[in-house]
Amino acid sequence: MEKFVKVIDNAIHPTLIGAIEDLTTSSSSKLEWKYQTHIGSNKNQLYSPGFAHHFIGGSTPDKITSKSFGYLLMQPLYSFAEKQNIIITKIYNGRAFLQVPTIKTNEIFPHKDSDSPHFVLLYYITDSDGDTIFFEDDKKTEIQRVSPKKGRAVFFDGSIFHSSSVPSKTHRIVLNYNWHGNII
Repeated sequence: MEKFVKVIDNAIHPTLIGAIEDLTTSSSSKLEWKYQTHIGSNKNQLYSPGFAHHFIGGSTPDKITSKSFGYLLMQPLYSFAEKQNIIITKIYNGRAFLQVPTIKTNEIFPHKDSDSPHFVLLYYITDSDGDTIFFEDDKKTEIQRVSPKKGRAVFFDGSIFHSSSVPSKTHRIVLNYNWHGNII
C-alpha cells in the first residue's frame, strides 16, 4: 500500500466534539492525566512537558484500560472508521496527550508509534498551534504539516515518521489511535 496522509475536518458529530472537549478540558472532569517530562518518544530531546491518559491497549491490544472514559474516547475512531468504510481489526493503543505551551517552540523528535504495520488516527480536540509534521524516511525532509483544529482528524500510514511541535500560545490536546483495519 502507498503511504498517505489524509486530513478530515469535522471528522465526527458536533455533539461528540463538544463532549470530548468537555471531558479533556473541564476543571470538573474526573479524567486522570499523568504528567510526563517529555511527551515525545525520545527522552534525550528538548524539554517538552505535558500530560497523557492511556485509555486502550498498551500491553493488551483492544483492552479498554480507562473504565470510566475509554468508551467515550474511542468514539472518534469508531465514527471515523464508519464514515470511511473501514473495518477495525485491532486497536494497539489509544492515548490522549495534552501539551502545555512553552516560551520556545520546538519540534519533537520524528518517530513512528510502532514498527509493525498499522494506521494512525490523530484527532484534535481543540484549536492550537503546535503543528503535526510528517517526514520522509530521512527524518529531515518535511512532507506535510497539519495544524491542530477542533474536530479535525489526520489519518495516515503508521510507517510515516511524524512529530508534533510544542505549542507556544495555548495547550494542544490530541487523541492518538494506533490500529489496523481493512478499507472496504
